[in-house]
Parts: sequence; C-alpha cells; structure tokens
Amino acid sequence: MKILMGVIAFAICCTVGLIQDMLSLISLTTFIILISQYVGILKYKIENSKNKRR
Repeated sequence: MKILMGVIAFAICCTVGLIQDMLSLISLTTFIILISQYVGILKYKIENSKNKRR
C-alpha cells in the first residue's frame, strides 16, 4: 500500500504541475498495483481457509 500511496502522491504532483502526459501511465500503474493487491488478498484468504479445514 505504501507504493500505491506514493504513486497517487506523484499523480497529484503531476496534476498540480500540469504534466498531463504522465497521468495515463500513472493511472495504468495504479490499476496494476490494485489488481495485484486484490489477488494477494484472495490468495491469502484461500490459503487460510485451507488451513482451517485441516
């Protein structure tokens, strides 16, 4: 989550500084980070449910 917050802070700085070319790359990076975080959470929940069944 620290990486995601850093990317969002950088996006805000680019918006304030009127660097619009970087924003699409930043949004794509943010989207990929969110997907990887979601997959990690799902994997963790699946592994924990398997351990509880044993």
